[in-house]
Amino acid sequence: MYKLALCDDNERDLKEIGHMIDEIRHAHDMNVELVTYHDAGSLIEDVKSGNNPDVYMLDILMPETNGIEVARAIKEVDREPSIIYLTSSPDYALQAYGVHAVRYLLKPLKQEELYEAVNAAVETEDSKKKDKHFCLKTSEGLLCFSHKNILYAECFRRMVLLHTVDGKSVKSVCIRNSFEGELSELLAADNFLQTHKSYIVNMDYIDSFRQGEVRLISGDVIRISKNRQSQVKKCVLKYMADKNR
Repeated sequence: MYKLALCDDNERDLKEIGHMIDEIRHAHDMNVELVTYHDAGSLIEDVKSGNNPDVYMLDILMPETNGIEVARAIKEVDREPSIIYLTSSPDYALQAYGVHAVRYLLKPLKQEELYEAVNAAVETEDSKKKDKHFCLKTSEGLLCFSHKNILYAECFRRMVLLHTVDGKSVKSVCIRNSFEGELSELLAADNFLQTHKSYIVNMDYIDSFRQGEVRLISGDVIRISKNRQSQVKKCVLKYMADKNR
C-alpha cells in the first residue's frame, strides 16, 4: 500500500483531486491510500513525527508558504521524496524540478495526466525500495548494506549486530541512541518489523512463526516478546497478503 499525501489550501481542489484519485485507484487497481492536508504545517508536522507518506502532491501557491519551501522542509527528514507539484501557474516549474519533482501538473488537472504522474511516482518508490541501503557505524568506518541483504538486527551490549543473508554478522560501535532509534530507518521500511526489544527482522525472510518465536529461512530463531505477539502476527500476515497481491 502506497500512501499519497495531498496538500492544498483550496477545499474544492482537495475534493476534486480526491475524487479523481478514487477513480484512478479503482480503474487501474492501484494500491494507494490518499491523505489530505489543508495546510503545509500539518503535513510537515506529520513527516517530522515519522508519519511519512510515500508520495507527496503539493500545491505550489499557498497563503503562508509555497510548495517548494514545503518540499525543502520535507527533504530535511525524507531525503529523497517523490513529489508531484500542482499549480495554476507554470512560473515555478524550473525551481520545482530542483527539489525532486516527479511531475509538475497545471490546474485544472486532467485525470489521465494525474494517473500518469501518480503511476510514475509509485514506480519511483518501487525502485527506491528495491535499492534502499542501511549504513552502520563500525570500528572500520561506515558500512552500507542493501535492505535485501539484511536478515535481522539485534541489540547486544549497547551495540547493533547486523546479520546478513550471506551469513555474515557485523558489529556496530557502541550506540548512544536506543535500539529502535538507531534502526529507525529500517523500521520505517515496509518489510522490517520489531519482534522484541532486542530484535528487528526482515519479513521477506520469515519461514514460519509460532507462539513466542519467528523462524527465518536461514534457520535462525528470533524471539517475540509477549506484549508483541498479536501485533507481530497481524503485521506478518498483512505483509504477506499485500506482497502476494
